[in-house]
Amino acid sequence: MSTEQNKEIMRRFYEEFWCKSNVDAVDELVDPDFVDHQWPADWPQGLEGLKMLIRNLRKAFPDMHETVEDIIAEGDKVVGRFTLHGTHNGEFLGIPPTGKRVKMDGIDILRIKNGKIVEFWYKEDTLGLFGQLGVFPPDMENIPGSVGKGQQKSAEGPAPAAPWSKEELDLIFPKDMDRLRLMGHHLLCMGSFEPLFKAAPEFQADYTEFVKRVKLLPDLKIETIYGYDTVCYQCGMNWLREEGRCKTGWTNKISKDIAVLKHLGMRTGEVIRLEDLQRLLAEKVAPEDLQRFCEAGEWKCPFYSLGVCQKAYAALRKQFDVS
Repeated sequence: MSTEQNKEIMRRFYEEFWCKSNVDAVDELVDPDFVDHQWPADWPQGLEGLKMLIRNLRKAFPDMHETVEDIIAEGDKVVGRFTLHGTHNGEFLGIPPTGKRVKMDGIDILRIKNGKIVEFWYKEDTLGLFGQLGVFPPDMENIPGSVGKGQQKSAEGPAPAAPWSKEELDLIFPKDMDRLRLMGHHLLCMGSFEPLFKAAPEFQADYTEFVKRVKLLPDLKIETIYGYDTVCYQCGMNWLREEGRCKTGWTNKISKDIAVLKHLGMRTGEVIRLEDLQRLLAEKVAPEDLQRFCEAGEWKCPFYSLGVCQKAYAALRKQFDVS
């Protein structure tokens, strides 16, 4: 099969399965020994499992449609990038219909042999999808193709956020941590640290060592810095260890830093007590400001999508008597 023929199979994969929900096309396009590498252990394998997934998604999102953004082929593999749109009008993983419109991005990889799909890998922003539905997600490990964002759990518990050695971690985290150095946009996180640290398992999985070592007490000094910080190094979602950078891009980080610091009336190098910073956040960051900084686009935060930050900031304004 040529790469163009494989691309055409990918196009039909999107059109027949995820736009038309044509389960009859599964027998035509998919090999009987088909393997989906993302399904949990208790999900039916093979053709029947794929048909069940198609039917279940159509019931949950009756107007579901996927827009193909890119298709790239090399050898026997084809990669597709898509955007799913739909309305949640049916039960989805135990969640009753909400009537909400949703949008979810994802990437699919197909291996094709003799004109048939034989293997399937995919990653989707399931965490963001649950945030749009206004609910906290169930066990992400049992959702086909989910990313929470990105860390798989093991029998021993959450995987560490980054493969740092003990010596490296001791350098990243001072022995007596009375000061936390943060990029400007991470100051916003200090307004919602309590629910993030205590009640958001995805945050705890992505920032394992940070949660373990940092004690966020009222007198903790927060220093604004120019450059990557402790939060970046511990990020299990975006930190590229081998390249020593955040995959969202340096320009993206700095643009958000500038916007946040300007909004707060702060500068790089300032030092402020955590409690004083929280008061400043309560006074300066209204709901529409938090939405602008965290909801969508290059500055998007997955924890905002879950509704964690909005609730935390509402509690913060109440705590400091800010109307």
